[in-house]
Amino acid sequence: MESLRLEQIPGVANVLAGVPVPSTRAVVDSSYDVAFVITFRNESSLQSYQDHPIHKKAVSEVLRPLTAKILIYDIKRSDVDEARKR
Repeated sequence: MESLRLEQIPGVANVLAGVPVPSTRAVVDSSYDVAFVITFRNESSLQSYQDHPIHKKAVSEVLRPLTAKILIYDIKRSDVDEARKR
């Protein structure tokens, strides 16, 4: 079977997967079973990733059949040094 490793997609810098840490803190969202954090080299890499065949196959053949809900948060890291100067 063809590999569905997301790290093979150009522009993907890092892929982490994990499960929630048990918590009784009210501010912690524990409503999920598995989380992925995918870091891209830049915003254009994120855009290219959306259309890449490996990503599309992973979504259609692995994620959608196993999940009732998928949430995605696209964020841009702020420049910490610039924020400190303000």
